[in-house]
Amino acid sequence: MPKYQISHLGFSEGERDGAKGMLASVSLTLNNNYPVDFQIPRFRFDILVPGCLADADYLVLAQATTAETQVSPKTDVNVNVSGFVQELPETLIAACPDTQTSPIDRLLGSYIEGKETLIYVRGSSSPSSGTPKWIIDFMKDVVVPVPFPGHEFKDLIRNFTLADVHFGLPDPFASPDSPKSNPRLSAVVKALINLPEEIKFPIDVARVRADSDVYYKGRKLGKLDLHKWQHANSTRTMIPDENQEGLLVQSIVKEAPLNITDDDVFTDVIQALVFGGEPVVLGVQAQVDVETTTVLGTFVVRNIPAQGKVFVKPISGGNMTSFSPKVGELEILDTTKTTLTIGAKVNVTNPTEYAATVPYIDINISVNDTIVGHATARDVSVVPGPNHNLAIVAIWSPFSQSGKEGYNTTLTLRTHSLSIPSQPRLGATLSIFNVTIPTPQLKSPANPNRPVDQNPPSSSPGPQFIDDAVFHLLTSTAVLTLLSPLPHTSLYITSVSATAAYNNTPVGSIDYDLPFEVPPGVSLTPRLPVDWSLGSVGYKAVKEALGGRLKVEAEAKVGIRVGRWREKVWYEGRGIGARILSASKDPHTNRHQNCKMRNLRCVGQKSVQNVPGVEAIAWDASSDSILNLRAADGLLHLDRWTEDGLQPIASWDAPPTPYKAINLHFFADTGIACIILDIGDLIVVRESPANEEKIEIVGSIDAAISAAAWSPDEETLVVTTKASTIVYLTRDFEELTSVELTSRDLDLSDHVSVGWGKKETQFKGKKARALRDPTVPETIDDGRLADTNESCETTISWRGDGAYLAVNSVENASQRRMIRIYSREGILDSVSEPVNGLIGPLSWRPAGNIIAGVQLFEDKRQVVFFERNGLRHGQFPLRPLDGVQNGNGVSIRSLQWNVDSTVLAVTYDDRVQLWTMGNYHWYLKQEIMDPGLKWHPEKPLVFALISKSQERIRRFQYSLEVCAGPILPPFDYGVVAVIDGKSLKITPLRQANIPPPMSLHNVNLAANANDVLITLDGSDNGICRKPIFRILVLHQTWSSSYSLDLATMLPPTHVEKPAEPRETSHVANAQEKLDSELRLSLEFRSTEVAPGPITMTENGSLLANGRVLARGCTSYLITPSHLIFTTSQQLLKLVHLTADTEALEVPLDAPESDERCRSIERGAKLVTAMPSIFAVVLQMPRGNLETIYPRALVLAGIRQSITKKKYKKAFLACRHQRVNMNILHDHHPEQFIANIPLIIDQFKKVEFIDLFLSSLMEEDVSTTMYRETLRAEQREDDGASSEGGGKVNTICNAFLEALASRKANVKNMVTAQVCKNPPDLDAGLIEIVRLREKGSDRVEETVEHICFLADVNRLFDNALGLYDLQLTLLIAQQSQKDPREYLPFLQGFELMEPVRRKFSIDDHLGRFKKALHHLYDLSAFDELQAYTVRHNLYEHALSLHRHDTAKYASLMRLYADNLKSISRFKEAATAFHYLGDHAQASECHRNANQWQDALSTASLIPLPTAQLRAFAETLAHSAVETRDFRAAATIHLDHLHDVPAAANYFCKAYLFSDAFRAIATLPPSSQPNDLLASVFDSALADSMAVITDLIADCKAQLSAQVPRIRELREKKQADPLAFLEGDNAGADVPDDISLAPTDASTAGGGTLFTRYTNRSATGAGSVASSRRSSRNRRREERKRARGKKGSVYEEEYLVSSVA
Repeated sequence: MPKYQISHLGFSEGERDGAKGMLASVSLTLNNNYPVDFQIPRFRFDILVPGCLADADYLVLAQATTAETQVSPKTDVNVNVSGFVQELPETLIAACPDTQTSPIDRLLGSYIEGKETLIYVRGSSSPSSGTPKWIIDFMKDVVVPVPFPGHEFKDLIRNFTLADVHFGLPDPFASPDSPKSNPRLSAVVKALINLPEEIKFPIDVARVRADSDVYYKGRKLGKLDLHKWQHANSTRTMIPDENQEGLLVQSIVKEAPLNITDDDVFTDVIQALVFGGEPVVLGVQAQVDVETTTVLGTFVVRNIPAQGKVFVKPISGGNMTSFSPKVGELEILDTTKTTLTIGAKVNVTNPTEYAATVPYIDINISVNDTIVGHATARDVSVVPGPNHNLAIVAIWSPFSQSGKEGYNTTLTLRTHSLSIPSQPRLGATLSIFNVTIPTPQLKSPANPNRPVDQNPPSSSPGPQFIDDAVFHLLTSTAVLTLLSPLPHTSLYITSVSATAAYNNTPVGSIDYDLPFEVPPGVSLTPRLPVDWSLGSVGYKAVKEALGGRLKVEAEAKVGIRVGRWREKVWYEGRGIGARILSASKDPHTNRHQNCKMRNLRCVGQKSVQNVPGVEAIAWDASSDSILNLRAADGLLHLDRWTEDGLQPIASWDAPPTPYKAINLHFFADTGIACIILDIGDLIVVRESPANEEKIEIVGSIDAAISAAAWSPDEETLVVTTKASTIVYLTRDFEELTSVELTSRDLDLSDHVSVGWGKKETQFKGKKARALRDPTVPETIDDGRLADTNESCETTISWRGDGAYLAVNSVENASQRRMIRIYSREGILDSVSEPVNGLIGPLSWRPAGNIIAGVQLFEDKRQVVFFERNGLRHGQFPLRPLDGVQNGNGVSIRSLQWNVDSTVLAVTYDDRVQLWTMGNYHWYLKQEIMDPGLKWHPEKPLVFALISKSQERIRRFQYSLEVCAGPILPPFDYGVVAVIDGKSLKITPLRQANIPPPMSLHNVNLAANANDVLITLDGSDNGICRKPIFRILVLHQTWSSSYSLDLATMLPPTHVEKPAEPRETSHVANAQEKLDSELRLSLEFRSTEVAPGPITMTENGSLLANGRVLARGCTSYLITPSHLIFTTSQQLLKLVHLTADTEALEVPLDAPESDERCRSIERGAKLVTAMPSIFAVVLQMPRGNLETIYPRALVLAGIRQSITKKKYKKAFLACRHQRVNMNILHDHHPEQFIANIPLIIDQFKKVEFIDLFLSSLMEEDVSTTMYRETLRAEQREDDGASSEGGGKVNTICNAFLEALASRKANVKNMVTAQVCKNPPDLDAGLIEIVRLREKGSDRVEETVEHICFLADVNRLFDNALGLYDLQLTLLIAQQSQKDPREYLPFLQGFELMEPVRRKFSIDDHLGRFKKALHHLYDLSAFDELQAYTVRHNLYEHALSLHRHDTAKYASLMRLYADNLKSISRFKEAATAFHYLGDHAQASECHRNANQWQDALSTASLIPLPTAQLRAFAETLAHSAVETRDFRAAATIHLDHLHDVPAAANYFCKAYLFSDAFRAIATLPPSSQPNDLLASVFDSALADSMAVITDLIADCKAQLSAQVPRIRELREKKQADPLAFLEGDNAGADVPDDISLAPTDASTAGGGTLFTRYTNRSATGAGSVASSRRSSRNRRREERKRARGKKGSVYEEEYLVSSVA
């Protein structure tokens, strides 16, 4: 070929002869150095390309046509060629054999790479008619190779970008070499392709794939695996800034693996992304396969070189601060002895534009480069921007790392080599950077009980663990209010060693080593002993703050426990508000609020006599003593009443003018008593003065004083003067402000009553004029004064928190008494609404909700209540006084609430009444004939009384107790008595659950009752043996007795005439009488098991013989077998009593799993218990009663009844309380079985026996659902059933045996048969048949009963199977079957002969063997044969005809054919032998591979010699196919007499001696030596070579593996941890991982030493082991089978291999 040059090449889409295709045009110039001149006509050529085979294999690519060409001498020739391709042949685009490329792939590949490619041109036909034919023929036979220069497409892919990038971390469970073990990338790939100028035709890209290498700064980072086809689309577009057309190709790549090959390069990339702050440029070089669609069709262009740049945006800001993870919603999921498993929700900001999926990642948590735990995330999807509530599980120890409250510690998060198990290098590479976050705080919740004005400022960090504290100076104790930071888990403090300080000076220390619970929310600690730092500045500050609050600091070393995790932590708290009190009063809890069913009982009384002229008294709470002011001999005396009697403090001259002591107050912190006289003097008496006067008049008010009151915090004194002014003074008696009481204050009292609205908006229906607004009273008070008893006195009362005070005074201008409400600053807040007859006494309830006053009427008096806004808020009437006519001459002096707002004291001139409220009813609980009451400031039910007339002071201590009758069965009728003045409300709760103020019986007493006792009377009513109770009522100076007969249900009757009132000194005798009766009643309250004294302290600690059983107890009762108590956690708990208090087992707070613990309503308290009916009565805070039946109490009663053989009582208890009745048997199985006749006699009712039998099941409930309720010492002995799986049948058979002689219990017998396992329905139906045969009229009833117990359809079939059509009809009538169907069905059977009927019934029921028997009885042999074949009953049919030879042989033939058809050839051969069919038997032996029996049987046919030899050859061939060479050799030797073949097969079976023996039998003429050399020797040599190779392999294996086993065992002995970690021995292992068994260990729940076994550290049955998925087990098995070097399975694999 002459040299040529292509000057133009172009491709376009076009048509030729009506067909679309690809047009190609080529212009080329040829060098012509010859002196010739001629014209070349138009020629047509075939363009050929090499095929898949040899060079002669050419494929037609296209047809080309040249134009007429003029050739001039020595002149370059210009040739224009045009071609047309209509379609590409299949052979051109199909892949060649054993390759993945096609001929077109090789052609385009060479062209794209710029290589010169050979194409072949062959002449075709000429379109010019003048061309000679010989030239055309010559051209057809000539194939000329034409070199076609390639075109290197540089920058073919001009731009390469990724959008919507989503990264996915490796799958942690993937195999190390699988694609899923690499990071995965999903993105939208955009490539802008430069289209060559030659391409002028439409082109579309449908799919792409590539093999891409990723580079960073010229260094290879890894490979992006895109070997899978990815869908794509293409669009033609103009390339920016160039006048050139391009092709924009877009493809969505999903989860393409990115295999990182150079960790150093990857580290550089991560550092540049995180710390560089600039985009990272990654280079991509790829070989791309493109699936294109053109006019020629769809084909693949392979190995297109592509390169581009990917710009990866950095983390915003160039650092990780924008990552900003925030951890919240911490919850403790599990605990071990050393670690906590904590769940958390994490909010994180993804600063990149890339999303990611994290199947699994584990991150180390460290503090100061010390690993303290690790966090795990699973299946987390991270999107660009904020991500909320990502679930994280962390195993760490949060309190052990500088857990000082308020300290801003930080945690460092860093990956490690095991972060991604399948990619340890990736985890190690990512560990170069870390994220530092603030330590997540287990923040305490806000205290909902804290007053608003005491909440911390908004600038404070929030609630602290210690929210509040109360220090008691007198008892040297402290009670802390704790806010648990754990919202779902109880925290236990095991020890406290703390120091409190004030302004960095010590106050005191606490050392306490008894554990106590800190439940979620707000809780109180027990009383903690305080060792005061006497003499320190801090202690002085505490003393000065007595009665107020003080901000203190605390530092403590605290032992805590959460679950099994224990730790000693350091705590620091700042600005803790502490309240300083003098004595032990718990200000946070009110243990007396629920007092509806409780009476006030005097538990202590003291008095001091001969104290004349007592003017006033005051309490010193620090010493629990009383100060009294008295006037005698012209002097004023201030004395202190202590245990040693009256101790004088000071005396001074009394004022010369008449006076009255208005107020006496003692300041315990300073030892100063303040006395306020009505003449205006303010006197201070210092008990232990230093450099001051002992007695000092610190001030005087000229206008005189009408009332005075100190604020609760003892910081402010408010006095009212007789000049109608209010003066506010400080504790140092400096004036703060003064307020004038004027008539203008009435303007605030214009309260509006909305009524029914305006008149024009009211409904005016029929009889509307007769209606009246019910919200408007008939008369409206105008506030006029009472006609009598109005002394115009003024009264002041503070609210409990000291924020407001109320002043009750008379407005002289309007002659109206009103109550003014002032703030602490002296600002008038409100005025009360007008109330007629309102008098001076006033008391603001410390709780703050109501203000109590007194209203007088002509015929009655009542206590009225006001709200802070001045509006009325209810009232209750006061009772008439004994011995006083209409109250004349006796006025009400004062009203006083006790400190916890539960008791209101009404003080008259001669007596004091104590009132309590429940269910909106006010009860008069006590009446004491002494005036002058003063409540203790800290103890709720302690007060003092003074009596001027009797010259004495008395101190009383009361408690709120339920007055209940005996709890000991059978007298536990729950008799409860409630005192209400002269009314005694008595209710036996076992007969009537009536809550107060209602009652079953209301006894009218002769006088107000002070106490009551219910005991058992010794008499018997003789009616139904119900007890008679004696009720002893204690009055002021005498007692009365009543009798309550529960049999008659009549009210109690008075049994003795009340004695005449005696002298006051006889009160002690009445009290002693009550005490003796109380001791008598204890006999009926005592328990059979005495666990020592059980008491409850004031702070709610339940003690048993000094041992703390529970804290936070609110009430308790003791029954004969249980201690029952309620807790502040709203739980009712039952403790089984034992003689040893140390053995008392208190259940955990698990009401969902422990029947000894159940949830109750908040504030509920115990009233009484009735063990006979398993009941406990609770009273709710709102007053209603609830009778509950705790499961533990019920089961205890049931077990006791079973033990006493009272089975009916136990049965009824199970029935009423829905207890599984199997406990009747399972609690004591042997006793139950032995006493079944007794049980039947006790049950009596047939229905009871049926109910029990139908409830039976195989489970032993005494060891499963009811085991936990047993006492610890009983659990090993009670309820172990010995029947095993036959328990139900054993009980049913025992009942059947006992019922056999009882004619009236047929239904029970039927039930016993049906309830068996499986049900014996036939036996039950037979019982009905027997009943019918006896002519009983209860047949239909019994049929209905059995149909109720069992499926009626099954009963229909069983009745039909008894061949009793009448019984079947009865059953059918009880079913839903259609009579139009079952009546003809049964009639068809009725018309048959008896045997035929039985056959038809059994055939219908599928009882084919019985049906076959009936056919045998019918002698229908042909039908029997057909039935046998149909139902495969050959063996049964043969047994029936074993004595009939002919029929037996006929059936045997059928059986043999059947066995042969189902390939049971061995049994078939035996059958054919019996029939004498040796041919069939021989064939079956051959099919069964029994060649000996086959040959011996074939000889019995007999077969000709040739056929027998052929049969033997067939058997030998079959033996060779099954590799039974010994059998083949034996056949060849003994039957075919082919010694060489036999010797050959013996050698193959390695039976060389047999082969040698066979060869030796040959005669010398057969040349046995040659056979030895050709067969024996060669086979022996081959076998020797195999054994030698095997030995060599074993030796090499032993040489390699035995030293490795020794090395591994040495490593295991030297460092077990490193050995078990395998490949990760050198990794950064967290230092807080315990080797002890934990529940938070690996997937199996075992320790580090058990993680590779199937047995957990806690046993094979542990929950954690059972949760391991099958996928994990299969993965572990694959690892064990591989025995990878360095893994923990290597030793096991090597030992198995060597063995």
